Amino acid sequence: MADRRMDMALLSVNCVYKTGLKISLQELDEGFTEVWSVGFPALGPLAIFQMAKGYVTNARVGPFLQHDANIAPASSGGPLITAVKTVEGVSTTEFVVVGINSAVARERGNTVFAIPAPSLAGFIEQALKKVIVGIRLDIYSTYYI
Repeated sequence: MADRRMDMALLSVNCVYKTGLKISLQELDEGFTEVWSVGFPALGPLAIFQMAKGYVTNARVGPFLQHDANIAPASSGGPLITAVKTVEGVSTTEFVVVGINSAVARERGNTVFAIPAPSLAGFIEQALKKVIVGIRLDIYSTYYI
């Protein structure tokens, strides 16, 4: 399944991941939500892990989320994550996906656009409905990136 407007495609893979980052549907505050762009851009013949820290600068620009956590060329498609405090007897923090990095505005400094997590989760849910009819999935704890 594909969505050309949002530049998303869902591929089928024959494996089961037991760990990963959860997709969060939380509302993000402009200027206050700290985020990190994650990617594996090429550096010569090698792909290297890279993270960049920034903030949500505009919760919605059309269908996209705007932030200033820089992404390197070839890092689009990587997750945009944030830290969420969880309390289960002991206070802990986990990272969750709040978007998928999509594009950088040319000649606008660190203006980066991401597909928001609710759009991503909706896309996945619609794709799964075509494959698995009648199953309602808990988005926060079921889908992993």
